[in-house]
Parts: sequence; structure tokens; C-alpha cells
Amino acid sequence: DWLKFVVTSRAISKIRNWINAEEKNRSLALGKDLLEKEFKRNNLKFATYLKSEEIRKLLKEYSLLTLDDLISQVGCGRISPRQVVNHFVVQETPKETEKLPEKEKKKPAAAPSLGISLTGIDDVMVRFAKCCNPIPGDEITGYISHGRGITVHTQNCPHLQKLDIERIVEVNWDLRQKNAYPVHIKVVCTDRKGVLTEVSSVITSLDVNISFAQVETTDMIASCSFIIDVYDTQQLNAVFSAIRQLKIVRSIERIRKA
Repeated sequence: DWLKFVVTSRAISKIRNWINAEEKNRSLALGKDLLEKEFKRNNLKFATYLKSEEIRKLLKEYSLLTLDDLISQVGCGRISPRQVVNHFVVQETPKETEKLPEKEKKKPAAAPSLGISLTGIDDVMVRFAKCCNPIPGDEITGYISHGRGITVHTQNCPHLQKLDIERIVEVNWDLRQKNAYPVHIKVVCTDRKGVLTEVSSVITSLDVNISFAQVETTDMIASCSFIIDVYDTQQLNAVFSAIRQLKIVRSIERIRKA
């Protein structure tokens, strides 16, 4: 927005340089965090390889000049952390296991919790996919988007199947944070006077906020649409159970797409 109010080309150049620097800093922070977690998931330490010959070879392969360039490319989604780690897993795994008896060979470490709120990363780097609108309790997967950090999808999101598998990363809900998430639901009922209010009363009786409510009627059928704010799938299921107790209710469903 600043660029719209700047008159001199010199000022515009300075602001653009500042914006570019901020974007690079965010990419570096996110890239480092993703790489450290991906290395850890494979029983490796990212810091161990910072000045290694393997890193220099990797920079040459991607036509990059510095380690920061590589980390930044990971942060902005042009290179996946898995692509980087694969260069080291192939070389290190045999060395670590070849001297151990079969029974003593280490199993791969369990994947760590990446979390929705990445440590040391501003929340702006994480967003929820509008195609599936995940909430806590849904099984989720992260996708490294170009210049947008991590986009969180449900694991069964149809759109996710069309994306580049190399950019998919493991994420989990950070249950320490308790936030309300908007969920769109549709309740189909037998139409009668006050049907929208009747269903709304059930929802609010559970101390659940309604941010949108609308009803459309056709041939004695009322289709009620709501956007409600819930903390997780457990609370959403409680809402569904309560609504189903109404005799006028024919069906209820969660609408995934915004």
C-alpha cells in the first residue's frame, strides 16, 4: 500500500528493497525451521552439515551461491526440505547402520510434531486451505506454497492429491492454543414456522456462536445454512448430535468448501 502514496522513484526503490528484505527474512526463518525438523525426523542434525562438502555440492546443483540462498528457497517453497534431506539420508544411513547387529539397528525416528504455529515463525506464514477448511481434530497435512509459507489441508482434501508431493510436509495441531474456527454447516428440515430460530436455539444452548444464518424453503423443505465458531471436531460433533434430536431434522452436514 505504501507504494501507492510514494512520489519519488528513489523512495519507491527504498521501500521495495525493505519489503524484499522482510520477505527474505521470513523465508530464511521458515526455511531453517522446516529443514531442522526434516533433518531431525531422519535422525540427522542440520547444523552438522552447514559447512560440509555435501552442502557445497547441493548449492552447485541448484545454482545457488550461499547457504542462505538455499534456506530461503526452502522457505518460499521453491525447494522442499525433503529434497535437501534426501541428499544426506542416502549417504549417512548405511554408515550409521552397517556396523550394528541386525537387532540393534535403529528404527527411523517417529516424525516430530511440526505444529501449526511454527516455533520462531510469525503466524502469517501459516494459513488454512479454503478448499477444505480444517479445524482441530481433523487429520491435516502441510503444503509449502510459493511465497505463502505453509498451507494446511485436511489429509483427505481432494485438492491435495493434485499438488506436488515434494512440497508436502508433516504438520500437527498445536493443542496448547485454543481458538475458535468458523465452520459452515447445512441443516435440512421439514419446513414450519420458526424453523431457523428453532435450530439456532439448539446451537446457542451449547454456548456456540453463530456468525451467519440463512434459510431457503422449497416444497415444505427448509435448508438452513449456518456458520458457527467451534474449537474442534469434538465440539462440532456435539452440535450435530444436539441438532439431530430435533424431529424436524432430515439431514445435517459440514460444508468443507468456503
